[in-house]
Amino acid sequence: MPTPHKKNLTPIDDYKFELSKELEEMAKEELRETEEIRQYAIKALRDFIMKNEKIILTRMDAKFLLRYLRFRKFSVPMAEEAIERLLALKVGSYGNNWMNNLNIEKPSVLKLLEAGFIFILPERDYMGRLIIFYRPGVSNAKSPTVGYDILILTTLVYEYLLEDEENQIRGVVHIGDAKNVGMSHFTIFSPQFMCRVGKNTEKTLPMRHKAFHIVNVHRSINFISDAILSRMGEKLKKRVHFYSSFNEFKAIDRSMLPKEYGGTVSMSKMIDDMKQRLMRNHQNGLLYNQMRANPEQYPRAVLEGSVKSLHYALNSTEIFEKFNDDIYGLQGSFRKLEID
Repeated sequence: MPTPHKKNLTPIDDYKFELSKELEEMAKEELRETEEIRQYAIKALRDFIMKNEKIILTRMDAKFLLRYLRFRKFSVPMAEEAIERLLALKVGSYGNNWMNNLNIEKPSVLKLLEAGFIFILPERDYMGRLIIFYRPGVSNAKSPTVGYDILILTTLVYEYLLEDEENQIRGVVHIGDAKNVGMSHFTIFSPQFMCRVGKNTEKTLPMRHKAFHIVNVHRSINFISDAILSRMGEKLKKRVHFYSSFNEFKAIDRSMLPKEYGGTVSMSKMIDDMKQRLMRNHQNGLLYNQMRANPEQYPRAVLEGSVKSLHYALNSTEIFEKFNDDIYGLQGSFRKLEID
């Protein structure tokens, strides 16, 4: 644990680009990343953290900071906003119950993983992108902790994947099998909370989402799929694709899928591999749990992940004027009736 006057949970290290020439060129072309820009931006982001009185603790190693710089194509102000907003969400009612409790050893989280809720495929796609496979239908919608367990497990997987710089640069592909997903699964989270998670994730999760493929979508839940799409930004919406079955799904070679879906490697082996990877990354999960900002420095709307608050920069005076806690508290009495 760092001494009280320090903010860095990890060393302030030097960075050397050691990835392939292909990734170097991709980072330059798609993310505006060069050696000069990278070194300047890492230093600028560290200076921002050290001078920002609202930030208490965070990782400051170069690879962690590069997640946000690459996510925001090396716009330092936008990377600053993403990190600070994440830290604020962690100490508010929005994320306090799950963003500070990343622990793969929690029995209910481990059970969800072993059921095959989420894992990664062994092979990358034709563009070298890692593929995340989801099976939400295996979750027990009646479990009192299932919502938090889903959020914790998914965050653990994403945090693990973002440790790999290749994933930061290439991005990832998502494949979801909607088999056995029923109406009960859509009651795990309220529509308002799902909206908040989606919008806040767009601002704070430093991951390049290249495609979403949802397979086995039953006609009875089409209206829910349409509702989710309606709240996505246009850029993200164009990357979402629905299929009635895996026979219709041609985005990747069938052999890359689990054996149970026509591939060559068994799903149990993929799940066990995911489990071992998360166990090895356990320490980074504990570091994530410790990262935080000072909740007294933000309006309640920010701490609750209000969608409207995302329209205002955290360093602006406007955000305090727009979200005076006395006024927001009154509006908050009716939060369940509206999606803000």
